[in-house]
Formats: sequence, C-alpha cells, structure tokens
Amino acid sequence: MPAGMADAVLEEAPGARERRVRPLPSRAGLYFLLAMDVLQSPDALRNAVNSLRPGAWIAAGGGKWAAPMLVGLNLLVRMLHAPYVRSFSGFGRPWRHLEPLVEDVRVRELGFGCGYIMTGQTPCTSWATGCPDHPAAH
Repeated sequence: MPAGMADAVLEEAPGARERRVRPLPSRAGLYFLLAMDVLQSPDALRNAVNSLRPGAWIAAGGGKWAAPMLVGLNLLVRMLHAPYVRSFSGFGRPWRHLEPLVEDVRVRELGFGCGYIMTGQTPCTSWATGCPDHPAAH
C-alpha cells in the first residue's frame, strides 16, 4: 500500500445486522466504497468519513437500478447482484446516505444507468489549514 494511504477493516459480528468500518491509524487521502450493504449503513459511513483527513477524496461505485422502463436490464441487474446484496432497498440511489456527509458530490452513471461512480471530498473546517487539494481552496 502506498505511503500515507489508510486502510480500513470491515467488522461484522456473526448474525449482526450492522457493520462497522474501523479505520487503521493513518488517515486516507482517498477512500473507496464498493459494498452496497456498507453504503446502506449511515453509522458505518459516518464513522468512515469522520476518520478521514479534511478534504480527503471519497469514491463509491457499484450497481444500481437503471431507468424503470428498462425492465429487462433491471431483471439482469437483480440476478447479477442478488448473491451479494442483503436488500435492494435504496438500490436506485445507493449513495444517498453518503451524499450528505461529503462535499462537491458528483455522480456518473455507467452501463445504461445500471452502474455509477460517486465522488466527493470530506468537509474542510478551514481551507487554510487542511484542504489544499479542495476545489474551493483555489
């Protein structure tokens, strides 16, 4: 792992309904989320975002529902993701719990709308002290 990059451990007790992200000591400059179940846990997301340095980049990506009129495509999406997702609740907008925790959110849809990449940055309390990479600092 490159110097200065953080790692995180996803903790889940057997039979538990909640997952917790426990960051390792260093603070990331980039944090990437892919697991749909983690994205549906506001507490896990808040814990992860709060562990990052101000202005750290965050990216989340994965599957989502395409437009409702694309019934056949959505059926394939469901079959593809079913083994890996506990619930399809929120699958139309999987980043919805992460969005209020970060700034400068951008979402790009991929694959006829059945995939996405969301990017943003953790909030900066002071542009002068910790966010030289943040677009608002320029």
